[in-house]
Amino acid sequence: MAVRPCLPWPDKRLKTAAKPIRCVTEKHHNIWQDLIDTMEAMPGVGMGANQIGEMVRLAVVDASEKRGQVVRMANPVMLHSTHA
Repeated sequence: MAVRPCLPWPDKRLKTAAKPIRCVTEKHHNIWQDLIDTMEAMPGVGMGANQIGEMVRLAVVDASEKRGQVVRMANPVMLHSTHA
């Protein structure tokens, strides 16, 4: 789809709760693809939709060595953090 600009810190949208996904639609698939394209262009290993200005709970991660193993997430929940 498209490489999209990332919001700079301290953009207020980066601190705003995103809306949960009730049903995955074509629009959500398009956002996931934009996230993948943007993440690969950076390069990075993951990003959330709010980082490209979409205030919905979608994220992607690809920490594989060869790349191309993207995990698409809707309504992800952080279960553990090493930050104190």
